[in-house]
Amino acid sequence: MAVFYAQTDNPVLSVDVIPIGRVTSDLSVFENLESRVEITFSLAE
Repeated sequence: MAVFYAQTDNPVLSVDVIPIGRVTSDLSVFENLESRVEITFSLAE
């Protein structure tokens, strides 16, 4: 899994990507993350 942020609306990718979601809040949270983190996904209600 990869998270792409601070990209254009139409990024140039070298592999096929299947989008599973979108970050809709402030992206600054990514600036201070360690190189590896555990993330849990859940369905929005």
